[in-house]
Amino acid sequence: MSEREYDAIVLGAGPAGEVCAGRLAGGGMKVAIVERHLIGGECSYYACMPSKALLRPGDLLAEARRVPGPGSKNGGSTSTVARPASTASADSSSATTS
Repeated sequence: MSEREYDAIVLGAGPAGEVCAGRLAGGGMKVAIVERHLIGGECSYYACMPSKALLRPGDLLAEARRVPGPGSKNGGSTSTVARPASTASADSSSATTS
């Protein structure tokens, strides 16, 4: 095995280790990262990010089905822009007095 020289060795390539190594390398240092499990940490593979990617589309679909609009089965409005009630009543009262 050949010898190599580094300015810094970062132990752990989780989110913090990746940032640390990147900044050191960006500053011109020769850097090595040592990781025994997952580069990027578990969050990138099976914890935070994948679980959110799986949960969010279902939440979004449920919310879209809850709000009446074009193509809704409960007779919702065909307009996608709602007019505030206070504006509608002000317009109707001014129309009757003119």
